[in-house]
Amino acid sequence: MKKQISLYTAIQGEYELTDEDKQQILDLLGYRCRRKTKDDILQRLNYIMCQPASALFERVIKKEFSDGSTKWVMIAGQDYNEQMKDTRNLLLGR
Repeated sequence: MKKQISLYTAIQGEYELTDEDKQQILDLLGYRCRRKTKDDILQRLNYIMCQPASALFERVIKKEFSDGSTKWVMIAGQDYNEQMKDTRNLLLGR
């Protein structure tokens, strides 16, 4: 069985993010954000292994679809918007 790739595994150094991965995560976490916030997110993604690990990052995963394509998605509990905001703020150190 293949290990699930998540933002947490990237922080732990078990997976190296490609430029495409970084762009997809930026699009996911930076949705409806200002340019400065998106720049801050991208800067943090470039130095992802310097981030403190949190279980919240396990919810941002790289999902493989039946046609073979992959995409980074957020697996949220009850309140998707709040968990997205919490994940973004945690990544940004807020």
